[in-house]
Amino acid sequence: MLRVFFVTAFAMSFASVPGVVFAQVAEHFDTSHRITIKGTVVEFAVGPGPRSYLLIEAKDAAGNPELWAAEGHGVAQLMKSGWRVKEQVRLGAQLTATVYLLKATAPLVDPPPGASERVATAAKTRRLVHGLDVTFSDGKTLPFGAAK
Repeated sequence: MLRVFFVTAFAMSFASVPGVVFAQVAEHFDTSHRITIKGTVVEFAVGPGPRSYLLIEAKDAAGNPELWAAEGHGVAQLMKSGWRVKEQVRLGAQLTATVYLLKATAPLVDPPPGASERVATAAKTRRLVHGLDVTFSDGKTLPFGAAK
């Protein structure tokens, strides 16, 4: 009987993960406002834990380059969603990402331990965003982060 309880509790803990992840997203990112970032892939970094970072270089209004770090699902979840990471996420690839911006009231947070230097730079300049989906140059759109 005790074994059944622990197995059920263990299974239920995984069932609640998406809600927990989305709550954390809503805590730090403005989920009522989406923007798109169109640019070039400069890095795909696998972060600590079940997340990844897509680093995109985009141009600001004056044409100057800006580095954005879109936080999304880990590689295993991306592959389940139809991503072919090695083929689709190559350096220099053009894409458009739909993202949530960091809330203006959100404190600047240190990037997770083990994150790349570029992710740290984007976080320090408030260009750390939460990715929702990515549209590749071939027109294919795939989910990247928490549900819309």
